[in-house]
Amino acid sequence: MNRIKPEDFDRNKHDIKSDINTAPITQTNVVWTPAPTNLSPSNPQSNTTQDIKSPLSSFQSASSQTNKVGAGWKVSTFIFALTATIFGFGWQYHYRTAKSYLSYLNSVQTELQQTSQNSQGKIKTLESQLADEKRKRKDLVENVPLTITEIKFRNENSGTIISGYQTEFYEPEIRYIWWYVTIQNNRDETTSGDLYVKFIKPNGELMSSSSSPTNYSMKESISVSNMSTVSRGWGYDTGGSYKVLGNYRVQFWWNGKIIGEKSFNVY
Repeated sequence: MNRIKPEDFDRNKHDIKSDINTAPITQTNVVWTPAPTNLSPSNPQSNTTQDIKSPLSSFQSASSQTNKVGAGWKVSTFIFALTATIFGFGWQYHYRTAKSYLSYLNSVQTELQQTSQNSQGKIKTLESQLADEKRKRKDLVENVPLTITEIKFRNENSGTIISGYQTEFYEPEIRYIWWYVTIQNNRDETTSGDLYVKFIKPNGELMSSSSSPTNYSMKESISVSNMSTVSRGWGYDTGGSYKVLGNYRVQFWWNGKIIGEKSFNVY
């Protein structure tokens, strides 16, 4: 095997360069490559500039888009922060409002409970009073079935009215002193019986006649279903029954109990 010496390498290199420099240029040695359609043969510099600007423009466009995205992100972040702030304030406001409303409801509930307790106490009191009234009414009905609500006096003679209702009478003018009483029935059913009457002189003497019941001046049979007015008089057609001047008392009795009394004066 032949070894290549260094001097042989230098010589061969020189021969290669000489061959390149002395090689004739022929038509077959030149190959024309058409320029790209986007290049201008008349202005290759502009094409180069365009080629340089094209990546720059793409970078600037990408940068612009990046800036837009960044600006949009900032706006979105601001809107989110503003919304969160508003929501936070709104939540605090609604929380405080709800807390205040709950406090108000608690106070109203407490007040209603107190009112209910007071009302229950009043109801119990009224029920107790009603029960007492019922007992009193029951006792009244059992003991006094009739109640006199009004007593009036008038001077008359045989149906002729001499004076109006009054409690002061002039003795020379007196003929009969008529009493008018309004009687209320305390029972559910009609009450019937005798109403006894006493005329008592100023000196305490009972006025009576031969037809008077024992210990009474007169009696009147009555029947009361609900409310009735009863009347009758004591005196003489010629007068003279009230010669004793002073205060006269008239009492009304039922079943041995006095149920009404009123006075008139003779002068």
